Amino acid sequence: MNDNQEIPSEKIPRCPKCGWKMVPWVQDNTFLQGEYWKTAYQQYKNFVDTYKNKKLLLLELGVGDMTPSVIKLPFWDMAYNFSDTFLVTVNLDAGSSPEHLNGKCLTINEDLLYFLQKLRGQIQ
Repeated sequence: MNDNQEIPSEKIPRCPKCGWKMVPWVQDNTFLQGEYWKTAYQQYKNFVDTYKNKKLLLLELGVGDMTPSVIKLPFWDMAYNFSDTFLVTVNLDAGSSPEHLNGKCLTINEDLLYFLQKLRGQIQ
């Protein structure tokens, strides 16, 4: 670092394919919350407004715990607050449904590929 605590640009790691500055795995406006995210978030809000008073099944498929505010917490909120909404979460890792969703959530600990293959067999 130089005297004003700035890292010289040539010391910043860059993507070997595109040359863009590499950033830590964090939620910021270049990684998770850029323009694409903002557009998708608005579509999500429109979806919630449209279906909040209708029968709704939420499928959480293979979602981890790294960024719960993106999928997990909004789904929990919808399952809790919308009277005809039920949440099914499928993940290889052991998970649990929050106590406040008692009776409105099913947690399945299974390989997602195996689960989807079984589901497909039931539908056909």
